[in-house]
Amino acid sequence: MAAQVNPDMIARLDELETRVRALEDTDAIRNLKARYAELCDDNYNPDGIAALFVEDAVWESGPLGRYEGREAIREFFRGASRIFTFAIHYSLNSQIEVTGDTAWAKWYLFM
Repeated sequence: MAAQVNPDMIARLDELETRVRALEDTDAIRNLKARYAELCDDNYNPDGIAALFVEDAVWESGPLGRYEGREAIREFFRGASRIFTFAIHYSLNSQIEVTGDTAWAKWYLFM
């Protein structure tokens, strides 16, 4: 005798899977931000920071400029310790929205 497929149960499992994935993605983003802050507080470790970005990433910070590509980001952070002689990154009030394969995030930063 073949097992009965319950369409309602399948839909509920799909929804649960989507929700769990969004929670895992949100946590991964929060951890990525924490790792970035840790590397910035490690004398702006350029290799560690660059490793957090995809090859075609863009890092932009208003008056500090816009850097396109992992290597440009690495080069900027090689000189960052001359710009910021002391830093302790304290991020709070995270807002993270995950929609499928994209996400938006915002933090308050004290440094």
